[in-house]
Amino acid sequence: MKNNKIRIQVFLVFFLCFFKSFGQEKKVAKLKITKINYSIDFIKKVDCNSFDKNFPKAKTYCINSKDKIDSIQQILNKIGVMKYDYNSVYEVDTRGKLVVFYSNNSSDTICISLAALRFDNRIITDRKMIDYIIKL
Repeated sequence: MKNNKIRIQVFLVFFLCFFKSFGQEKKVAKLKITKINYSIDFIKKVDCNSFDKNFPKAKTYCINSKDKIDSIQQILNKIGVMKYDYNSVYEVDTRGKLVVFYSNNSSDTICISLAALRFDNRIITDRKMIDYIIKL
């Protein structure tokens, strides 16, 4: 009987810990953006993975402004629940990268072009989101 109570208590502790962390959103801690002039033409499309190699002198800076961090947090929350355009063969013609650092020490990268964003294997074509991120 005593063993069953202990098992139930242990189960409840694990159950509560799991569900407490399950639904929590990641909190944005800081942002780092690397970009070139978005209107520069390049001979070929530049995918996100080769951006740094193709543009080694791209301008990089960190963003610590609470207003901008909160805005990016809202955009990420919106992306998480929105329907999105996805085509695995489409690659964003990358002219910028936004690295989002979270308070749990993880990070995500958003690849930026004038026409679309690529985030978490999703192609986002929401004009307001693109324009906001380009202006960072």
